[in-house]
Amino acid sequence: MQVIVKSTLNASADKVWEALRTFDKVESYISMVTKTELDGQGVGSQRTCTAMNPDGSTSKIVEKLDYLNDDEKTMKISIIDGPLPLNSAVVTIKVGVLEDNKTELEFDSIFDPRPGAEEELKKGFQGVFQVAAQGLEKLANN
Repeated sequence: MQVIVKSTLNASADKVWEALRTFDKVESYISMVTKTELDGQGVGSQRTCTAMNPDGSTSKIVEKLDYLNDDEKTMKISIIDGPLPLNSAVVTIKVGVLEDNKTELEFDSIFDPRPGAEEELKKGFQGVFQVAAQGLEKLANN
């Protein structure tokens, strides 16, 4: 399955990219993430994001940075472990420069859901991508 979310942000593409490319401090732009633990630097590094669930419990999602290109402002991340009902997932993030200090932010996820989890995952990815876009816009303007 594939979910693509594109957003236009009232923020500098360079500031948005800087927040993303570090692969750290996800809690600074995704509100449900309470902590990010980074292991390594650059391509091949892994991060563990601790997220607050709606019921108050927490869960951990482990992600790996597979690709990072500063010139293209593009990165690819694999979800390699966590409670999500999926077999695999890769998210490509692209940051594009627009006129008037605006940014086009694109999240493109390709994932293999477990049977019966398709709609849940689709809505989940869309929601997280929208929260991330709003959080990155706010962060870039502080």
